[in-house]
Amino acid sequence: RTTYTEAFPVMKEFGFPANVAVNPGTLTYSAYMELSHLRELHEAGWSLVSHTMNHARLTELTVAQIELELRGAKEFLDEQGFRGADVFVVPYHDWTEREREVVSRYHRAARGVSANLFATDSLVSWMPSLPYDLTGMEADSLPFTTVEGRDRLRALLQRTVDEGLFIDLFFHHMPPERVGALRE
Repeated sequence: RTTYTEAFPVMKEFGFPANVAVNPGTLTYSAYMELSHLRELHEAGWSLVSHTMNHARLTELTVAQIELELRGAKEFLDEQGFRGADVFVVPYHDWTEREREVVSRYHRAARGVSANLFATDSLVSWMPSLPYDLTGMEADSLPFTTVEGRDRLRALLQRTVDEGLFIDLFFHHMPPERVGALRE
């Protein structure tokens, strides 16, 4: 929910759309966004990407269960008319070739790893030649709450603009005490 209550106003102030990885099964939980929040984000230009129905760890499911999680989440996003349903964010960065094959039946691209954990460079051209190898950068790892971390983030974003590249920079949540650092 802090994506909506804390990050969205700042992103809107600067004219930046973003994306939100959605688990439709959590929409009734008080700590998560409601459907009305998702609609407002969508209307503001945000993409809503699939993240399974219930934030399931794919490697612990049968293929049939994985398909239910993927199909249900994608159908929800498509039925709502949200853009982004063709992209999948793998919960827990936990998947193998088995899960990857199932994901490829439902989505045209997927982010399965965080660059700060597994790779040195996560900038790619869009649409990348390896669409199931997208990486993301968790802003907290920089950390964006420090001057040095914000400088690293600014340099990374400038490189993205200068080279016409794509990065999935992400936050898991945005507590109110971090909004000032986000705005900076």
